[in-house]
Amino acid sequence: MDREPLRHNSKSRYRDTFLVGPDKDHVAKTPKTSIEKKYSLGTVHYPSSAYTLLKFGKTNINEVDYENYKALPSTVREQFAASTRIIQGVIVQERVMNFDGAPSLSVEEETREHGRIENTSFWEKIDELRRVFLAEERPLLGVFHRGSNILVRKASAEEWLPVIVDFKRLGARSYPLQPNLILRDELRKKFLRQFEAFEKEYKPEGV
Repeated sequence: MDREPLRHNSKSRYRDTFLVGPDKDHVAKTPKTSIEKKYSLGTVHYPSSAYTLLKFGKTNINEVDYENYKALPSTVREQFAASTRIIQGVIVQERVMNFDGAPSLSVEEETREHGRIENTSFWEKIDELRRVFLAEERPLLGVFHRGSNILVRKASAEEWLPVIVDFKRLGARSYPLQPNLILRDELRKKFLRQFEAFEKEYKPEGV
């Protein structure tokens, strides 16, 4: 597969990401061979298959990601998620592009380069995502954790849309060491804490 590393400002713990295809119009995500964890006494590297089996119940993080993608509410999958496939254990997504042909940046990257996101349509869609996940009572945890899992697709100069590109933490099973999340109210609280922190970090006052 013809590929080149995708250059971006956020580093994934679980996967390496590449641009693939003759036109580099798709993104491929491959599991890392080891997972790096930093502790006060030093850094430890764990075999990724064993680590993801413990954390997510499968040895390949991409299988978790794809199963969660398919389990998303249809509204979210059709309107707010990058088109995603899995091919021989590799996640392949259509590259998210803006109306002017530039690649869409993550919320984190967009904010770093241009300041907090002032586009009203973007935040209206973000709030719609919040409502859908809460109504389904199976929120996608991590989607609002920091700003690397949502891209800002500029459909026009005025209309900006959030596009989710990471689906590995759906519902309580994503956090096996937090058994309190099997309770509906605790799961809801965690999701809302992440959402509120996301807004505080990236949304300007008054928007």
